[in-house]
Amino acid sequence: MRSASASSGVGVAVRVSVRDDLPPAVRTVYELACKTGDALRNPDARAQAGHAIQQLINAADGDDMAARVRAAVDVRDWVDVVYQVTRPGEAPRNWGSRTGLSGGERRLVVLAPMLAAVAAAYDTFPASACRLAALDEVPSEVDEEGREGLARYIAELDLDLIATSHHWDGAPGAWDGIDAHDLEAAPDGTVVAFPMLIRGLEPLPGDTMDGNALPPV
Repeated sequence: MRSASASSGVGVAVRVSVRDDLPPAVRTVYELACKTGDALRNPDARAQAGHAIQQLINAADGDDMAARVRAAVDVRDWVDVVYQVTRPGEAPRNWGSRTGLSGGERRLVVLAPMLAAVAAAYDTFPASACRLAALDEVPSEVDEEGREGLARYIAELDLDLIATSHHWDGAPGAWDGIDAHDLEAAPDGTVVAFPMLIRGLEPLPGDTMDGNALPPV
């Protein structure tokens, strides 16, 4: 994913790399089945890949063959995923327990890659599919400028939000045509929805004529 930034200038990007310590059979499958196209594999390479896949299947756990095949080729175990945090003027640093971040910055570091993954999954669906993302009190620790930046980021991903925080009423870029409601529980347990904000066809403050946000001054 492309990196996203908080209002403080802290940014986050996700880097995925193949592990250096892959077992021999896994390395063979990766090199011959993942990196090399079928048209480029000669008969010997196909035989090696087939033998390595069979080794993985035989060693995999599962109640049936389908489960064992899924476990054998689960590439999530083959890669290292690293969150890299950047600050203006500093080299990227891998995110860890000793990385000093504010509450709002931590929200960004965790949320931005997750939303990018959700958007990427929706990209495999038909254009008519709803692109919903449910968020619970996500911006509660983010300052106003950070909420607006996060909202614009979500709008760029073309996600439609179901959010449970009143803070989003100050971030119109999050809605992009979606009706926003404040949900409250009545005494009898009925949930009542009060209209909060409606983003229509008219431009909002900070928008250009094409609907994009103006750069900060």
